[in-house]
Amino acid sequence: MILGVHHYIELLSLIIAIIRYRELKGSFVVYFIPFLLTVFLLELVCNYLYTSYNVSSKNIYTVLNPVIHCFYAYTFYKFFTQKSRKIILLIGIVGFCLLCAADYMLTKTFNNYLIAIGGIMQVVFACLYFYQYLQNDNNIKSAASTSGLWIASGVLIFYSGISICFSLYHYIIEYDLKFLGLPLYQIIPRYLSVILYSSLSIAFLVWKTPKEKISL
Repeated sequence: MILGVHHYIELLSLIIAIIRYRELKGSFVVYFIPFLLTVFLLELVCNYLYTSYNVSSKNIYTVLNPVIHCFYAYTFYKFFTQKSRKIILLIGIVGFCLLCAADYMLTKTFNNYLIAIGGIMQVVFACLYFYQYLQNDNNIKSAASTSGLWIASGVLIFYSGISICFSLYHYIIEYDLKFLGLPLYQIIPRYLSVILYSSLSIAFLVWKTPKEKISL
């Protein structure tokens, strides 16, 4: 089983979160530890099944994709301070999960466009957080808000690329578009993961639970 650079960066992010456990404890950010551990282990399983037995991991990602989106939606929900933004987020994530469930019941297969749709949704959530951050001058001195800024930045960059990539999935296949010998829909997510998990790592390092705690 050959691991890519994205696996090592993801593992590093998990290790940093564990090291910073005392600082993260008591806040919702601590949930990144089981989240990253679960995602990392499942990606190792997918990698092993594909490289050793040529078994597709589409069924695993069919379930993992909405779970990941729910987790990031939960994270943004905790960072949002305005009720209107929280309502928009809840409508978006519930609608997305229902769409995923309906699509799977109808097709029983992996839908690449759902990855693109979910990515667009996360980009919107990230932009809403940026807007909130810029609206409140007090955020500049808040370590918790700065962590949120790093998380939002990683999510924005990662899912912007993901959305474009999987929107063009069939085009990439038709014209056999590759980079470093791999199809673009494989190589782009891997290298964008480096940016995402690096941003998460910085967020963990600068996190300080505010005196008026952001609840779990």
